[in-house]
Amino acid sequence: MNRRVWRWMSGGACLLLAAVLCAGADAQEELAVALLDWSVTDDRYASHVEAEQLHAFIEAALVGQGPVRWIERESLDAAADELMLARLGGSEDPADWLRLGRWVKADLLLTGGVRRQAEGWVVHGQVIDSERADVLSQWSTPPAGDVDSAFTAESVDLRTYLRAARRELGDAKRAYEASRDQQTLAVLFFENRTEVGRRLDHLEQRLMDALQSRCDITPGQRLLRFPAAVEGGDEYRLVLSGLVDAGGAARRVASVYVWGHYTELDWQGVVFEDVPVRLTVYAWDGRGEPEAFTFEGKAGELDQLASQSMEEVSAWAADRPEAVELDPAQSADTAQTIYRRVQALQSIQVGNTRSVTPAFLDRWRNTVRLLETAYFFDPDNAEIHRELTAERWRGDLQRDGHEFLESPRRVRDRYQAVLSHINRFGYGQAWSLTKITPSGGMAVADHRLEATDIRKALLFEGRDMLWAASRGWFKDMPEQTVESELKRAKTDHRRRVMEMLRAEDDPELAEAALWSITRPYTPSEQVQWLEDLGPMLDPNSPDKDRRHWANKAREVYRAAGDEAGAERWLARLNEPEPETPKPPLSDAAESRRERWVDSLRIPDSIRPPQVTLEVADTQSGPPPATDPGLYARRYGLDLAETPATAALDRPAADPQSMWWTTDGGGLIRTNLEDQTTQTFGPEDGLTATRFHAAAETADSLVFLGGEWGESQQLCFYNPESGQWSAIALPPPTDSGVQPIHAKLLAVCGDWIIVAGDDYGSDPQMMMYSLSRETWTDLHAEWITYLEEFPEVLPNKPRRPAGKLLVRALTGDPERGVFWIGSPYGLTRYDPDRDRFSTWFSLPPRSSEAQAMFLAKPRIFEDVTAIAPVGNHLLVATYSWRSASYFSHDPEIGGSYLFLVDAETTAPLRYAKLKHKAPIYRITPRGNEAWLNRQVFDTSHPEIRAVDWSVLRPE
Repeated sequence: MNRRVWRWMSGGACLLLAAVLCAGADAQEELAVALLDWSVTDDRYASHVEAEQLHAFIEAALVGQGPVRWIERESLDAAADELMLARLGGSEDPADWLRLGRWVKADLLLTGGVRRQAEGWVVHGQVIDSERADVLSQWSTPPAGDVDSAFTAESVDLRTYLRAARRELGDAKRAYEASRDQQTLAVLFFENRTEVGRRLDHLEQRLMDALQSRCDITPGQRLLRFPAAVEGGDEYRLVLSGLVDAGGAARRVASVYVWGHYTELDWQGVVFEDVPVRLTVYAWDGRGEPEAFTFEGKAGELDQLASQSMEEVSAWAADRPEAVELDPAQSADTAQTIYRRVQALQSIQVGNTRSVTPAFLDRWRNTVRLLETAYFFDPDNAEIHRELTAERWRGDLQRDGHEFLESPRRVRDRYQAVLSHINRFGYGQAWSLTKITPSGGMAVADHRLEATDIRKALLFEGRDMLWAASRGWFKDMPEQTVESELKRAKTDHRRRVMEMLRAEDDPELAEAALWSITRPYTPSEQVQWLEDLGPMLDPNSPDKDRRHWANKAREVYRAAGDEAGAERWLARLNEPEPETPKPPLSDAAESRRERWVDSLRIPDSIRPPQVTLEVADTQSGPPPATDPGLYARRYGLDLAETPATAALDRPAADPQSMWWTTDGGGLIRTNLEDQTTQTFGPEDGLTATRFHAAAETADSLVFLGGEWGESQQLCFYNPESGQWSAIALPPPTDSGVQPIHAKLLAVCGDWIIVAGDDYGSDPQMMMYSLSRETWTDLHAEWITYLEEFPEVLPNKPRRPAGKLLVRALTGDPERGVFWIGSPYGLTRYDPDRDRFSTWFSLPPRSSEAQAMFLAKPRIFEDVTAIAPVGNHLLVATYSWRSASYFSHDPEIGGSYLFLVDAETTAPLRYAKLKHKAPIYRITPRGNEAWLNRQVFDTSHPEIRAVDWSVLRPE
């Protein structure tokens, strides 16, 4: 914080803030207020330093001002030390706020911090009732400053912050005093229990808003507002457990608890606005069983449903007399009811960390909320507390199979959560490391907390604890504070070792743990620490820091016997990594690049962007029939955060539009005349945000979507009415098998075929009849047909036929057939006659490949994409071979594009594409064909365009 800002704050600002507090509070009664440390949602060290200095000034101005009693900093530090909570850098956990506030007997908690938003830096604050976790008031400054740089105090309007503090502190005190004579309602959760899709998730907020409106106009009622986590995704930072751990009984928090669930009824094939919705609300005042209310409405009338239901709940609560205490037996029963729902959700999520999707995260967050509520009602239940601790930290294991660096604070917090459970319930309450599938079948790993996490938490070396903390906020502590922390860490470590001895009677383990407390770091360990976690310095760093680390490095490397290593480390520390020079662009390429950049600046636009030319490699591949002159153009997309996975160009039902399916961003419709866009999401009636394919029926557009680990759906859009409807793909017959994950979709007349795999059993290919509304298993029939020709399969895959994946699928309405691509070759299926015909592919590695192609042309290897174009088919294939099977061509592997006669299926001409990644979708556009290619080193697909007309026969 620069001197000019300090001069401003140390002058009139202090007087202003003092006046703020004196004018903003009522002097009738002194309330105890604790000013907690700020949090900063930014990883840069300079931001934390600036925010801490700003907080120190506000703390100096606040304490001792106004008709309230401020908790002294020494008391807060002592309590934080006793509770083992973070002090420097601020805590982001509302549960920690309550534990600390309750420990020092504060009535009100004043929290705040600096939040980084897209529009700029925001300084925010809120006042919380520590007994009820009720947010009494909150305020923030308008966004300002450059978020690409570290936070500075100059970037925010502090006068606005102080004026808001005057108003909100006074309001908070009056709200606190009035709430003591009011009936309080607390909403715990509203759960969306629809089996497929998350399109009604927003109803929860509508219900809470409706209840808030009713409480505002009902005399003597107040709806408690629990503080949210600083980061919306950090669902392990919730508040209900803080109420329990701080000693607050449930009866002391609210007069009436409200929770519930809702679901869509008979939604398949029904227009979204007409889908019936059933809402069940539970209200409990602590006596007997919770009161159940059931309401029904339509998806298009959710506001009326929310208003009607919350009005009745509010009226019921207003007639209830105040209860003296909570019925403990009923409280435990309610906790078990909620916990059984948690177990049902956990069974769905088992083994589903392969790909974290919005639907998975929503279900995980809901699981944590339910566990928080169950623990709130039954805080002495060790099993519920154990599951809550494990699920809270599941988010740290989202990248399954990959190691990644975690912040030291998160590591410490996770270990501390485990130790908190052990300290409370004993070491014998161990975590289960396996889960059984719903069908009672195989056990799979529980990825929430690994066994190593439990062991590390128990045997967390005292010195390692110190070093881990020193990498973050701990490193600037005074030396005497560091020594006291080390002493306390060793004491805690010895105590836990003794607990483990009593629990397991494992002397060798205990001896190793005790030895780890005092053993010195080896020179090689210190070198490794410098290499992996050393500081980041640049030429602008202070001289004292550079001198310190130069001396430290020379000392460490000298002890390891590598004096030259220190100079290498210091040179790398001071000098940036050299950049690989890039060849200059041609004038034409630079012009195209500038046009592409300009197109990105157009807001809300996803029009077909500018392109760059790419000439295909005409030399590689077998020489016969390779056409020179084939070119490809690489397309990007304006919406980088929602990469397109497929395009539906000018469908007959909507000829002025192009539709884009996206991976996580719903569906996007582009008007090709004025380039305007419209985005469709769950609130419009879509059952998912991820979509993989698009096709067209006689009067509708159909999109295949769904999230990993959930049954997928077909979403239908009627361009005339603008309405959506959906049907679900059939669930697997084995309840222990993951649902089908389909990525391929094709339509032909009355028939729709989807294909994919399900991670737990055989791949699937299902056919749906629009007129009969029935599903048929087509995969087994196809495999049975293929296995009749074992002697004519020159390219038979190594995997069993029953495990064969469908790699390509398209409908051909002109001929009334479907085309199926696989490692076997190209298959034509006539749904009206239920007949298969297959033209088997050749492996390029075959010694007879060239001669056979000249005698009777055949396509190569795996068929990955197919598209009808007039009397022809465009067929993309991919060869996984990269060895030198042809002496004249060491690069035979890669992608090929064939032009095939649609009647005879004879390949006419082909070209080997320059890029080797597989093509998994072809979208014809006149003489162009858009190719969706799979890029192995990124999750973002690419779209390229080729001029396929050069493949036409003369």
